Amino acid sequence: MDEAGKVVRSFASMLRTSFPDSVIVYALGNNDVVPDYYLGLFDDDDDDVDVDVDGDDDGTVVARGDGIATTPTPGTAGMLGVLYDALVGGDDDDDDDDDVSILTYADASTFLAGGYYSRTVHDGSLVLLSMNTILYSSFHEPTMRHRDVDDPGGQFAWMRKVLSGCRRRRRAGACRSAMIVGHVPPAMGSFRHQQLWREGYIRTYYEIVKEFDDVVVAQLFGHLHSDEFRVGLASSPHDDERGDRGMIGNDISLIPALSTPLLLGPSVTPLHGNYPSFRIVRYDRGGRRGGTTTDGDGGYRIVDYDSYSYSMIGKDDVGGWSKLYTFSEVYGDVAGDVIEEEGLSSRTFRTIVGAMEDERWGGESPTLKAYRELKLSGAKIDANQFGASGTCDSKCRDDYMCIFMSATTSGYDRCMLERGPTWYQVGGGRLGILAGVIFAIMIIGYAFVRCRRMRRDKRKHYSSAPSVHDEAKDDGIDSQDREFIYDEAKDDGNDLQDREII
Repeated sequence: MDEAGKVVRSFASMLRTSFPDSVIVYALGNNDVVPDYYLGLFDDDDDDVDVDVDGDDDGTVVARGDGIATTPTPGTAGMLGVLYDALVGGDDDDDDDDDVSILTYADASTFLAGGYYSRTVHDGSLVLLSMNTILYSSFHEPTMRHRDVDDPGGQFAWMRKVLSGCRRRRRAGACRSAMIVGHVPPAMGSFRHQQLWREGYIRTYYEIVKEFDDVVVAQLFGHLHSDEFRVGLASSPHDDERGDRGMIGNDISLIPALSTPLLLGPSVTPLHGNYPSFRIVRYDRGGRRGGTTTDGDGGYRIVDYDSYSYSMIGKDDVGGWSKLYTFSEVYGDVAGDVIEEEGLSSRTFRTIVGAMEDERWGGESPTLKAYRELKLSGAKIDANQFGASGTCDSKCRDDYMCIFMSATTSGYDRCMLERGPTWYQVGGGRLGILAGVIFAIMIIGYAFVRCRRMRRDKRKHYSSAPSVHDEAKDDGIDSQDREFIYDEAKDDGNDLQDREII
């Protein structure tokens, strides 16, 4: 753990040195902890702990065990304590704390309790929520047996408190908007097609964002190492079953129709065949969100972004950084008017997704082709149809459409079935068990038919066979033996006529 802390501290120092006048918001990722995805909370050994959120609108976490209020410390917070020490500037006697510090001592209560905190910028008019999404990951360990698993670390309660406080202060002309920053997105992964969050946490997250849809202006995530997005579609195969929250009953199969999409940033590490990349996102204070004015308050909005890529050429990886594309330039032909009016809203991305659907006479649309060309930040590979070099057939195109809007495995599977039931069978991967059951039924059915046919052939043989007496006579059996054979047939409970049809 200490080595991991040193790496994080070194990276924090690089950022602080390179951007001395910028607000740096750190979001905890699965590779920041040791082992991967393993993050125990400071009170995991206390079976009586109940985490509450107290304090002001920024939230202060106090853990209460056996009726005694306790506050986590770096020494009791495990991996979170190591990261906190690295990000707050190290030991108190260090002379270079100001050159490294990303966290402050005021962040201790929330970060040490669950790895989350908030920042206010622009004189308090914009609040940034840095969320610890590792707690919600499908791969998170260890399992939290004793605590209120509906809200590990009290993060959801804190999230509601911060967003509610921003909405309340808006009336006084203070906080205008909030942006959510996290690592693992509450959606489906596009590489292994895995559900990235546990379903209960997906539901709670979207319930909160839906409740504060007028406050949240951005959802910024990463993790996938590729340039992607997710958006709740206003029109989908499930629309007739969706409730007011954009959910299907108690399920959250699809991403609800929110005002803001999920922007999934690329990675600086070329782990999955991508080129190293980063984004510069531009935002401003506009007065419109989702096509409507929000109280005339001039809330913030994402208006555009530039993506930069490091071109890796040859075995020595000799290349350089350059701007790969500007969002509004790539998608301006299909969504230019919406981008100009609303920026990077959900309506903008729904318009783009609509343009990605197959062309009238079939085949891949130019919009989807452009998206695939940029997904790996300029890298072109054929494997798994990730890069633009791969041919994207109808199954591939349906996969993209379903990934864009699915929050869970069940939502993705259902979408794929409704879009392409003729091919989404064994080859689709997720219906392998169902296909196996169907195959087994076919085998059993074949065996049953085969057995009936054999019995029918056998009955035909019996019906043409000589009588018992003749058969015995021909075999040279005397009359006493013949009577025994005849009596044996009668003892079976069937006369000779019945035996012929058994």
